[in-house]
Amino acid sequence: MKIIEWLRPGIKVKRWIFLGIFGLMLVIFGVLETIRYRFIYTFLFNAFYIFLIASGMITLYISVISGMKSIIALVNKGYLNVPINSKKLETMIYEKRLLVKGPKIVTIGGGTGLSTMM
Repeated sequence: MKIIEWLRPGIKVKRWIFLGIFGLMLVIFGVLETIRYRFIYTFLFNAFYIFLIASGMITLYISVISGMKSIIALVNKGYLNVPINSKKLETMIYEKRLLVKGPKIVTIGGGTGLSTMM
């Protein structure tokens, strides 16, 4: 799978990917700072780093669950009928999300005949 395919607009997965990366960074930063300054700082600093670790884990959990819900919503509605081991899953998700929205129509004008024509 190509990463660039998952970053196309309309898939509704990008926000959860970036939120997961942010949560992972919080966890890594909290663990490194806890290990590095374990004996130097007071209890409040250690509690802050433990709070960073916990909030990073919660953020990571929310991003994974919400990202899976976004993909499973397409499968449950019947818009996506593809085996999970397919190599083009991201392309199928992108196409189905666009087709669900319907066609994009642009009109120029705005008289009384426009609503009749539409």
